[in-house]
Amino acid sequence: MKTASSPSGSKEGLETLIRVSREYGSNPDFVLAGGGNTSYKTTDRMFVKASGTQLATIEADGFSEIDLTKLNRIWSGSYSGDKDEREEQVLADLMSSRIDPESRRPSVETLLHGLFPYAWVIHTHPAGINGITCSRQGEEAARRVLGNEILWIPVIDPGYVLALEVKKGAEAYREKNGSFPSVVVLQNHGIFIAGDCLDEVSLKYEEFMGAIENITGKVKPELKKTPPGLADWVKEMQDARSDLSVLSFGCDGMDPFLKDSTAFKPLSESPTPDHIVYSGYKALWIENREELKELSLAFEMKEGFFPRIIAVKGLGFLSCHDSESKADTAARLFLDHLKIALTADSFGGLQFMPVENVDFIRNWEVEKYRASQSK
Repeated sequence: MKTASSPSGSKEGLETLIRVSREYGSNPDFVLAGGGNTSYKTTDRMFVKASGTQLATIEADGFSEIDLTKLNRIWSGSYSGDKDEREEQVLADLMSSRIDPESRRPSVETLLHGLFPYAWVIHTHPAGINGITCSRQGEEAARRVLGNEILWIPVIDPGYVLALEVKKGAEAYREKNGSFPSVVVLQNHGIFIAGDCLDEVSLKYEEFMGAIENITGKVKPELKKTPPGLADWVKEMQDARSDLSVLSFGCDGMDPFLKDSTAFKPLSESPTPDHIVYSGYKALWIENREELKELSLAFEMKEGFFPRIIAVKGLGFLSCHDSESKADTAARLFLDHLKIALTADSFGGLQFMPVENVDFIRNWEVEKYRASQSK
């Protein structure tokens, strides 16, 4: 991915930020749906992606302009020990840091973006890199493949507590190495790469993605819409839930996972926050069409939401949502999950997000807001 060197001035910087954000956002190897975020900062201002905005199509109004002095006051803020109250308080201070109080809600990772002492920050969720961050070898594999200059952050709730953990880790890194880390790798989440020159950021991404591909080979499964054998399943599901859009897919590379429920296990739960938000934190496994209606409704009763992904033994999967576009997005996140699982096979196998972190994200107002912004 080619980028220009850093421009001078906030206007030129924003124009470049829009272009670069679209480049990363339109490449499914880096970003899907409303995932990922980008920022550009001057001495006292920062433009950061607004929550729920899609990088692929972002315009100038898709960024929030932040007063860094006000944002940095959050670090010394005193917040409640109750998770829900704390998140409300931090969000209020985050919203107050906007230059324009009528502008869009800043990304949940805004505080973390402001922490980097670099002009550019590109945060993405590549399936290749997440094949490492979501693997059982985790940090060891990340350091072996990406290098020891990274700052590795063990799995943690996103937002304020993540920013605090990165700040703590970065201070220790700087004391040891004499500089603030430019690469932060988050377990079961993604990667931040920062720099004062965009070419540095781009080259680092290319280096990392190339190093992973040298180990795993190309992991490029593709969706096949409406595979033979699933038409009757779609009709039955739509008869049961006429309020939902139901799409059916096959996928090269998925067949080994569709042999039985044991083989499907690596695709049954969520590896990252994006998968929780857009494709549901659990998938439903079904072997007989006669059980489709009963098991899907039982799933809804137990989990509190209708299954967005229903895997069908030997055939493919159904994607269900309240609109066709959201069902398609859920399917593409499930494809991303497959890529992560296939890549993780080279690093000891897939490791899901811990239950407590999944529960936090499922109940977090910030992620509910992000999901509500998807079309």
